Amino acid sequence: MLAQQAQLLSTRPRSRAVLPTPYSWAMSLSHLNSRLVAEASQNPNVLHALIRKRSEIAGRIEHLQDELRKSVIDLDNIDASIHIFDPDLELTNIRPKPVPPRHQAFKGEIARIVFTTLRNAKVKLKTEEVAARVLAERGLDTTNRRLRKLISGRVGSAMRHWEKKGLIRSEWGADRLKYWEIAR
Repeated sequence: MLAQQAQLLSTRPRSRAVLPTPYSWAMSLSHLNSRLVAEASQNPNVLHALIRKRSEIAGRIEHLQDELRKSVIDLDNIDASIHIFDPDLELTNIRPKPVPPRHQAFKGEIARIVFTTLRNAKVKLKTEEVAARVLAERGLDTTNRRLRKLISGRVGSAMRHWEKKGLIRSEWGADRLKYWEIAR
């Protein structure tokens, strides 16, 4: 499909100027669009996929608009509650707190979970075991393999950093995996 689009663009009528004029671009794009519409009508799978994708995106937009509306109502209620206690407080001076990206912990959250887990452990733990505890503590899906791998990488990186600082130590096990413990 992309090769056909490129071929259509390469065969568009060119003006005599070095750069194409807006009119020639509009004509070539309308020509391309009419060819794509004709091709889509001949291939119902393309049209069906585009309709399905549009429906999916429109659904996400509606969901996000609902969430935004609920958040604005919640913010208005909090603002009204603040004004009950301090009517003179200027709310525009309160800066919004940034929300971390998906699966990103707040500052110090991973450290607290990892150190508590290692401190309470009776034996040395593998990185995957510590990561599983992090997932459970944060309420994330422990059965999702991709998420476990992502969090294991983040936890392993953090533990190597703390190992360099001398806070924890590791040793290689017979299974060629690192086992971690608190440096005492």
